[in-house]
Parts: sequence; structure tokens; C-alpha cells
Amino acid sequence: MDNLLDFEAVNERICKIRVKLTHYNLILMSIHAPTEETNKVAEDEFYSSLEKVCDAFPNSDMTRVL
Repeated sequence: MDNLLDFEAVNERICKIRVKLTHYNLILMSIHAPTEETNKVAEDEFYSSLEKVCDAFPNSDMTRVL
């Protein structure tokens, strides 16, 4: 696991893994968005958390959402 740079479970809906590859770093994100039945406050908190996490990514890293 020498290539594993970072793992973060942000909350119960968002986690990310950062892996070092040969020519670049790859960020894999597992995201479980709220359903339509979720209240507006919970939905806003989810998207706020997601935006905060994504804004912290280095521009040189490639990102994939699972």
C-alpha cells in the first residue's frame, strides 16, 4: 500500500481515497447523495460538505466519482 496517500471518511455519505500513480495522483470518491425525501437542511449540509472537500483537491490530481 505504498501508493495510498490518503483516506478520509468525511461523513456517512462522503469518503475519498488518494492514490499515487505513475504520472499523477488519483482521487476516488464514494458519494451517496440524499434522496428527494430528505429535508432541505440535510441536503444543503451534504452539498456544502461535498463542495468543501472538492475545493481542497490539488488541481493536478485526477478525480473520479464512484
